Amino acid sequence: MLCEFAADSPLLQQIPQVHLADEMLGQPDEALQFAYPIVAELLNCSPEIEGLKILGIFEEDLLEQTSYIIQVLHLNNWITSHGFGRAHVLSHSPWLDRLRLIQSIAGAEYELTADIPFSQDSSLRRSLGRLRTLRPSSIEVFQRVAPNRSRYLSAMRQRKAARIVERGGIWFYSTSYNCTRIGMEYEPYMPQKVKFLVEDDATGGRRLRELDRERFCVYAWTEASDLPKRAEIREAGKRSRPCTFDLVEKRMVAALPHSSASLRHVQQSCFGTMASGDCA
Repeated sequence: MLCEFAADSPLLQQIPQVHLADEMLGQPDEALQFAYPIVAELLNCSPEIEGLKILGIFEEDLLEQTSYIIQVLHLNNWITSHGFGRAHVLSHSPWLDRLRLIQSIAGAEYELTADIPFSQDSSLRRSLGRLRTLRPSSIEVFQRVAPNRSRYLSAMRQRKAARIVERGGIWFYSTSYNCTRIGMEYEPYMPQKVKFLVEDDATGGRRLRELDRERFCVYAWTEASDLPKRAEIREAGKRSRPCTFDLVEKRMVAALPHSSASLRHVQQSCFGTMASGDCA
């Protein structure tokens, strides 16, 4: 039985043979130490788009996903090496999804089963369940479904003012309510009045709206042509893939030789969505 318990769970005391997470998954710090040079080289060889290495904004995500790949391969090998014929999960866990991915690619010598309600059996159903619980407004739903287009449309009312605003001066960029409050605390010490630039009127612009202060959305200077097209994103992704997957595969095969057959498929499944262009 494969379960996730808190370290101080009384259930652990009732089970005669217990294997803790560090044994099954490996040490998280060790996985990150191995992941960091992989991601660093991956970012270093990633293609530039208009002079910028856009993949760099995904550094934390790449570190996280790379460490998860290392840990799930460790878990798969651990289950197999101990001769377990079945791994059973009592509730939804991201490790279940990762083990399913490994099994779908490379097969496994053990059976993977789970008792999961229908509403939690896929990422789509879980996302829909969270949306129902949060009861988001139509605007929030649009922001989740089409983030790029929603950002562009959110600044339409400010575009005219943005074109005529005086250039220069002191600008403060804010992405949150607290960040804006900090900027306003510093304003009295500035030689002139501060102009506020916000990423979202509902977060960074909220405090300014409460005080009826002028603010500008950073997307007010964008044009419709600035929105990346799916074909452009896919093309950029294709340019990065040969370097990305060859590099990661060589690194992982060196450390995890028994998992080399499935590495490329796991990488493409975990990283491919970042370069697929399936975003709005």
